[in-house]
Amino acid sequence: MSLLKRIFMFLLAISLTLALGTVVFASDDNRYDVFDRHAQQSFVPSDLVYWVDNIYDEEHAIYAIVTTPLLRLRSEPSTDSEILAIVAGGTRLAVLYQLENWVKVDFEGNVGYLNTDFVRFHYGNVDTSYLAEQIVAHSLQFLGTPYVWGGNDLRRGVDCSGFVHHVFRDFGIVLYRSSAAMSRNGVAVGRNELLPGDLVFFDTMGGGRISHVGLYIGDGDFIHSTVPGVGGGVIISSLYEAYYLRTYRAARRVL
Repeated sequence: MSLLKRIFMFLLAISLTLALGTVVFASDDNRYDVFDRHAQQSFVPSDLVYWVDNIYDEEHAIYAIVTTPLLRLRSEPSTDSEILAIVAGGTRLAVLYQLENWVKVDFEGNVGYLNTDFVRFHYGNVDTSYLAEQIVAHSLQFLGTPYVWGGNDLRRGVDCSGFVHHVFRDFGIVLYRSSAAMSRNGVAVGRNELLPGDLVFFDTMGGGRISHVGLYIGDGDFIHSTVPGVGGGVIISSLYEAYYLRTYRAARRVL
């Protein structure tokens, strides 16, 4: 490729990146696969691409976030292919490559494919605080809903995990249904790192196992559905109450 052509393609690449946030992810022998900020795929012949080091960074990455409680990572973009790993809901992974119905990702050293029916996309380092605020605000409207073991109705009755599960599900985020299983969603966060929208977990039954979950809403408070005798129904409690100081076990971030 002539120097003049290289300069032209370099300037064109800069223009496209500024306009579309275009990112080149992968290539084969004859072409490069290019994704824009909406995770749409296109192809560019390899002889028209000029590489410049150190332009790509996390700010320009496309991320897939798992929206179902359990998603199989496949070795090939097919439901008939080998299962490499199981990915928990809320897991956030950088997209390496995208096909029509699949995305290629690296999960804990396993490079494979996720079905796009069960993921949502973020472009770059997205601030999720606004979504967290929406989820918290949504949860507060259910204050006073009665406790019902195994309940799934946010107005007629829910248990602790049912409350959290359905609040998040209203935003297209599907978590595990039980509190113990839900403690595997997302990523672990320290107690001093809690942000609104995080999940907080407790051992209220003894024995060291997770048996209760709530939604952290800020200022040391969380909203949860409790059994009669502890509060009864959906209420707001403080993490600094003696009972919850004693039974607190973990926190997870799924946004």
